[in-house]
Amino acid sequence: MKLRSLKLLLIPISILVMGFAPKTDLHKYYVSTTDIAQSKTGHNLQITIRLFIDDFEDVLQERYDQSIILNEDNNPALIENSIGKYLSKKLNIKLNGKDATLNYLGKEYDNDIVKCYVEIENTNEIKSVSVTNKLLFDLFEEQQNIVHLRLKGKRKSFVLIKENDKGMLNF
Repeated sequence: MKLRSLKLLLIPISILVMGFAPKTDLHKYYVSTTDIAQSKTGHNLQITIRLFIDDFEDVLQERYDQSIILNEDNNPALIENSIGKYLSKKLNIKLNGKDATLNYLGKEYDNDIVKCYVEIENTNEIKSVSVTNKLLFDLFEEQQNIVHLRLKGKRKSFVLIKENDKGMLNF
């Protein structure tokens, strides 16, 4: 009987302790994926960036505003502005050796991932593409950014890390 009473006492204590336990990482790896592909018309580059919501939220809070919470109901103007600013500082694409203008189009949430959509207009006659991707490097040392390029029937993928944050594709 004493054993049963002890078990009944330990269950609520365990629940309380877990409820007040410090926040731990929800995942043990830090990775983003950036897909860059030519539009069907061939005149624009369409870019989709996938990031873990909790990691992206952490970096936006640290850089811009502690009140940023990435969800549909929270201050959309602040979130859109912060995302656009951050992406323009951390993602650089050069076409034929010249900086391309990235147009942030918006984002959507997919479970624990945020998908950010970016476009580069008027991309005719591409001879080379250089991608510098420093997303989340300022927060996570072990961050890896996977980049997939699909252009002119060619496909190239590379993994960028803090020490090597640039990849290139020549045609």
